[in-house]
Amino acid sequence: MKWIFSACFLFLSVTQRSVFGVRPLSRAKDIISLEIEPVKYEPSKTFLEEGVTKKITCKGSHEFQKLEWYDPSGNLVKKEPSNRVYVQERIGTFLKRRSPTLDLVFTHVLLKDSGVWECRAGNMIQEVPLCVMVPSEFVETQNEIAIDAGRSITLSCQATGDPEPKIEWYRDGQLIVGDDEKLYTSTKYNHHGFEGLLTIKSLTPEDGGQYICKATQEYPELDTCSHSVMTDITLNVNYQPNFERKLETTYVFAQYNKSVQLVCAPKAYPAPKFRWFRDNGAILTEYSDKEFKVSDDGSQSTLILIANSSSFDKKFRCHAQNIYGEDAQQFQLLELQKPARLNEINIVNATDDTIIFNVTWHDEDDYFPVEGFQILYLEKTTTGQPRDRAWNHAEKLSFELTDKDIFEMENLLIPLSGLEEETEYWVKLRAVNDLGVSPWSAPVLASTLSREELDNLEEDDFPIEDAFLSNVPVFGQSVGVFVGILLTCIIVIAGAICIFFVKRL
Repeated sequence: MKWIFSACFLFLSVTQRSVFGVRPLSRAKDIISLEIEPVKYEPSKTFLEEGVTKKITCKGSHEFQKLEWYDPSGNLVKKEPSNRVYVQERIGTFLKRRSPTLDLVFTHVLLKDSGVWECRAGNMIQEVPLCVMVPSEFVETQNEIAIDAGRSITLSCQATGDPEPKIEWYRDGQLIVGDDEKLYTSTKYNHHGFEGLLTIKSLTPEDGGQYICKATQEYPELDTCSHSVMTDITLNVNYQPNFERKLETTYVFAQYNKSVQLVCAPKAYPAPKFRWFRDNGAILTEYSDKEFKVSDDGSQSTLILIANSSSFDKKFRCHAQNIYGEDAQQFQLLELQKPARLNEINIVNATDDTIIFNVTWHDEDDYFPVEGFQILYLEKTTTGQPRDRAWNHAEKLSFELTDKDIFEMENLLIPLSGLEEETEYWVKLRAVNDLGVSPWSAPVLASTLSREELDNLEEDDFPIEDAFLSNVPVFGQSVGVFVGILLTCIIVIAGAICIFFVKRL
């Protein structure tokens, strides 16, 4: 009888282990779990290179768990060391108890091994993705090209690898779509695989620069299985030197007896050769180095001299030449002076909180740089102009120019923002540079409009572009933000009070 009972118990135990993988637990302290050690790749990589050896370990927590490995196709991996892929069983410990460990061993991984592998113990399953690639390498790719302006060119980029890489082109961090008449992308097939092409027509100097070819490998079934490599291709467009001048003569301001630099930096390729001349035609290299110093770094030339009575109002010419042509730039050294008093202030436009002024100087013989303006303004309260002492209590605002070169005075616009709706103001302005400030201008009277007037105006009545209004001083913007926050707080408080009284009722 005992023999029959033992045989039945053994049969039930074997059946339970085969079907369920674990025995029934009788103690709460027993823990059943399944864990796979993550696949470790080389630093900066998210894949295994085809041909390497790899082992992935799956651990159970209970000695009666039966562990099994299945490939991405759902096939059981067998314990046959003669196979390229096999499993190897070991016994480890978990919380001082014996626990099973099953290693998945690859003698050398292949591309077809990419996918999701599973370790199973009864109805428990743990997955681990495996990524295998032959990483991309660029072949027969020319990394620097020079071509004459006006011509067309096709840049070529090819990368080998498995999976087949996809080629993309970038410039200045932006993907080149390349679907217009000027620039387009295409591919062709040769003995290395698919070759990426970027065609640029009618080259201009602006087309020169660095282009990036990016080769990307992906497995659609695995989001984490991808690899990208990039290479730079420098396109040099050959063209003659060209100075982007705003005026025929570039004015350089300097303080007396201070060193000053005249920088000659044309756009050109290849780099030009430079020569400096005085206004009388003399080549400066024939003079003593004590008077000046010329420094060339290939792309530009700098004339360094001391500003004094012998150099003020004198002209210097930089001549740049390469095999495609030549160009010249003329400099005139002027003594730095404080800005003169503004001769005229006109009102260009107005809104409900902003007035735009145009300022000019009439004396064309005076040259001075202007870096910004200071503005005083008072709300009109009397019939006449404010007394001098009233300006001591005026609001003050600074406006900095973005372009600090010599400018055409009649095109200079100055905004005054943060004003009250439909209100008249007295306004004074003065110019600022490194040497000081100009005297205050004569007061002018200006007024903002009402919102009703603005609603009745046509769009053409607003000559101020949005790009200009974006440069309005922060003072006006901060007032608007403050008012908006204040109104929002009032609305929230009023709503809370209403809800309180409703609940009381």
